[in-house]
Amino acid sequence: MKNKKMTRMKFILFTGLMAIMLVGCGNAVPDLTEDQSDEVAQAAVDLLLSTKDTNTRLVDTEEEGRIRAEKHRKEREIAEKIKQNKEALKNQKANEENEENGEAEGEVQQEETSPVETLSSISELAPFLGLDELTIQSDGYTLTESYMDEAEEDGEWAPYIDATSGNKLFVVHLIVQNPTDHDVAADVASMNTSFRLMADGKYGGSSLLTMLLSDFSIMKDTIPAGASKNYVLITQVPDSLESVSTIKLVVQKDDNTLQIGL
Repeated sequence: MKNKKMTRMKFILFTGLMAIMLVGCGNAVPDLTEDQSDEVAQAAVDLLLSTKDTNTRLVDTEEEGRIRAEKHRKEREIAEKIKQNKEALKNQKANEENEENGEAEGEVQQEETSPVETLSSISELAPFLGLDELTIQSDGYTLTESYMDEAEEDGEWAPYIDATSGNKLFVVHLIVQNPTDHDVAADVASMNTSFRLMADGKYGGSSLLTMLLSDFSIMKDTIPAGASKNYVLITQVPDSLESVSTIKLVVQKDDNTLQIGL
């Protein structure tokens, strides 16, 4: 349908042009009716407009050629930038992978060459806490699902604590002694302190706050002259842990820190 319309418009335009050209060298211009003139003009306009949506043009102006050339230039620039960006991303990814590999190797080397950590003795704990008249010793550890204070009398209720699902209680036992000839009061509960237990350098965490009378972190007691009392610090570890090779106790008091090997 479109081709027939184009053919008709071209025919009308051609007829109008021929009518003008047939005059030859004379000065007379063939008379066209008003309707014929309008039809020829409209056909010319339609023909020009119809070529706008196609790749062929009746007139290719210098401006249009410049615009097309500029468009092609920008397309080439965009394509080149996309190519450069892809290459840059590829290089960046390769560099990141190399850096990660290098950091991993550095960490392994650092672990192999890092010096052994120096830990303080448990004997420094009492002076660190300001309990200068007392001495504190380590008395081993226990891995258990539940821990209970010893009842002072048979049948008397005693506080206890249970491990949460998937964990065990890691109980570190301490002995607080009073070597003097007089009673000594100890009030750890009122101090700005925190305790952290680590088993084999990777298990454990902050000591649990319990209701146990033997909880050293909330100790508020009087040790009679020449006597000793037992206390504990407790945290949780995975229930798969069967034994512990090394124990580290980290004590924070105000802005000071003491790391102890037990």
